[in-house]
Amino acid sequence: MVYIISERDEIIAARLLKEIDAGATYLYGNGVYTGKDRKVLMCALKMRSVPQAREIIRQEDSDAFVIVTKATN
Repeated sequence: MVYIISERDEIIAARLLKEIDAGATYLYGNGVYTGKDRKVLMCALKMRSVPQAREIIRQEDSDAFVIVTKATN
């Protein structure tokens, strides 16, 4: 599971969908420090796709905040 917080969330989501066939879901939150409403992109990936996803995110927004965690069904 990859959570992505970025100002370029829409382009990242489009590239993940197109390049690694990964769907995503938006979660909505509010930054405690800034008080700003934020979108968080949540994407379930196979482990082998995580490095490619991280590269896409880095290419689009080197300042993106990314959390990678294990998910099970």
